[in-house]
Amino acid sequence: MISSFLRPALGLLLLGLVGLGLPGTARAGLWLAPGEPLGEAHLSALIEPALPPGERFEVSFSHPALPLFNPATTDAFLQLLELRLDPRTERFSGAFLVRLESGEERVLGLAGRAQAMVEILVPARTVAAGERLSADLLAPLVVAERQLRADTLVDPLELEDVEARRRLLPGRPVRRGDVRAPQLVRRGATVEVVYRAPGIELVTMGRALEDGSRGSVVGVANLDSGQRLAGLVTGAGRVTVSGPRRVVR
Repeated sequence: MISSFLRPALGLLLLGLVGLGLPGTARAGLWLAPGEPLGEAHLSALIEPALPPGERFEVSFSHPALPLFNPATTDAFLQLLELRLDPRTERFSGAFLVRLESGEERVLGLAGRAQAMVEILVPARTVAAGERLSADLLAPLVVAERQLRADTLVDPLELEDVEARRRLLPGRPVRRGDVRAPQLVRRGATVEVVYRAPGIELVTMGRALEDGSRGSVVGVANLDSGQRLAGLVTGAGRVTVSGPRRVVR
């Protein structure tokens, strides 16, 4: 009898069927075998199609208390009737139908939390400052989306062709300020300085006064004269000066 089915849940609110309903794609149900306890896996499978598409959720239930004893001697059909999710608190409530093969049925309430999860890439080991990130240095990690800071790098493309600005610890989310474009020129290093002017191109050696990535402007000091100029980083260890602009230090 349905009155004895899921006996620990008899105190749950009995809801009417009028006004309950979900889109057709979310109305699929599942079967519970005779004597099979109702567990978290069953209810998770029941509500997941009704959660926002394209997102990953970690679901837990506060109501009913699971697992529930099932004394029924026939198969029971479970169908989700209503689900309300508050994105701010990640709490949900709703109702599901339990129907025996004999036709007897009851509507039971449910409640819990659907925590939005996201997969990000984190360092698999300690990454030294200045070390370039690569696929073998990163590992996937699934974390609660609301625990991530606004500047956390979630898109894997943002971790391509970058280097660590500071030491990165394994398993820690990477934030925007933790990485930068690869530095092709290092402060204090000897660089090739290409001076270009209309009709002339001279190549000499200089000392970089600061770090720089491709396309950035850095200061360089001519090794022979000590003159300080500003130039554009155009390659690894290469700075192009298009005019004799002095760098004030």
